[in-house]
Amino acid sequence: MAIDTATPRTRRTILAGALGGLAAWAASALGRPEAVSAHDPDDVELGAMNTVAATTTIQNSSNANTVLELWGSAGSALRGFSTGYHGVQGTTAAENRSGVYGLFANQSGHGVGVLGENKGPGAAGYNVGGLGNEDAGVFGDSISGTGVLGITEKGNGVWGWSLSPSLAAILGQSLTSSTGVLGYSVTDHNLTGQGPAAPAKTGVYGYAAQDATAVGVKGESTVGTGGLFTATTGTALRVAGKAKFSRSGRASVPKGKTSVDIAVPGGIAANSVVHATLQTYRAGVSIAAVRTNYPVAGKARIYLTKVASTTVSTSVGWFVAEY
Repeated sequence: MAIDTATPRTRRTILAGALGGLAAWAASALGRPEAVSAHDPDDVELGAMNTVAATTTIQNSSNANTVLELWGSAGSALRGFSTGYHGVQGTTAAENRSGVYGLFANQSGHGVGVLGENKGPGAAGYNVGGLGNEDAGVFGDSISGTGVLGITEKGNGVWGWSLSPSLAAILGQSLTSSTGVLGYSVTDHNLTGQGPAAPAKTGVYGYAAQDATAVGVKGESTVGTGGLFTATTGTALRVAGKAKFSRSGRASVPKGKTSVDIAVPGGIAANSVVHATLQTYRAGVSIAAVRTNYPVAGKARIYLTKVASTTVSTSVGWFVAEY
């Protein structure tokens, strides 16, 4: 088509032509469906449930950067849920590394790197479980804090259980000539892990200071030995302070008498030895003998060499030991 250069076109004519073209485009657009972005079923859709029937793997084999990093400002960064197996499983083949690693990075507060919670019956499950064939089932490591911390309101803080006939359920070892196992009982809630000063070169140390009834270390047995101390060339038992024995006591020989009977807690065995000494001075009087299991079993009669006094009683101290 030839261009008409002879006929001039006014601005009104040009504007009318442009408006007519715009109206034609709008009419044609109304008749077409709006284009949408379809979701590929092979893609992971954000903010929605993605259902799969196979394992989804993301692998970084070119460098040492983190494969996947998740951030959460108020909620959990990662949550795993399973109705048939582990909620979260971590595996590593690197030496001296961990399958699952947790870090508490708030240096001004208290927290834990890895927390396990059991909402079922307490005896039916474990909050945190570790399994090891030859290495440690649960391992805790800290440079200046507590390696493993156990806290409970009604149960045992730490419970050790061993089926070995020769290995201990709980083992404490000091590599710096300090204390292997330290147990202390106090009334304050100390979460720093800093107890009393550990004595040097000590296997087990117990400390309790609430009141006069507190006991640092207690051993008890119904039929066997409550506490056994053995030393080949050194001292088997050393006491710094008072020593109290339940199979000891004080008796009074009545005035005008030459003997007194005592009852020995726990009975008197064939290897029992009863020691007696005067606790009141009587000139020319001493202990003559002690007759065990007399006048009945479990009692002993302490004899004096003669009547100690005809006006007042005479005190006698006694002590029973085994050989």
